Amino acid sequence: MRRIPPKQEGISLVLFVVALVIVSGTLMATTTRAWLGYKGAIRQGQARSARELAEAGSSRLIAELNKNYSHLLVIDKSDWGSAESTTGICPNDSTGVPATEDTEEVAIGDGRYSLINYTFDGAPFFGGTATIKVKGELLNGNTPISTSIIEQSIQIVPRNCD
Repeated sequence: MRRIPPKQEGISLVLFVVALVIVSGTLMATTTRAWLGYKGAIRQGQARSARELAEAGSSRLIAELNKNYSHLLVIDKSDWGSAESTTGICPNDSTGVPATEDTEEVAIGDGRYSLINYTFDGAPFFGGTATIKVKGELLNGNTPISTSIIEQSIQIVPRNCD
């Protein structure tokens, strides 16, 4: 039987352990990176859904204002409570404010939207530009998991009562 010199005893075990640590570290790093990529993709999808909710809310709000509350299109949101004395109301317009006030959150599918702000820059009888700011929230149960706020400008053109 051949004897192993004292310096080389156990070197195989040390090399095996070092190689195992390197392979394990590489595997953990790769797995962590894949997991973080997966979570990032989920969050990106949730952010996209929240933005879509905000855009849908903005579209719904503009349509509601245009159809039933056209007198509110030409004044700032802070003046909506006194709109009747500021602008003339067409006979077919609804009184009050639409159900998208920032104290009320309107549900759409798995989320909700709310009006944050509406400002008008122009003259009530000549039109102008309005800026609308809407918040969309994607929900898990009743807890927001993603939020998006959009702001868009729209051109307001005066029209006669129908």
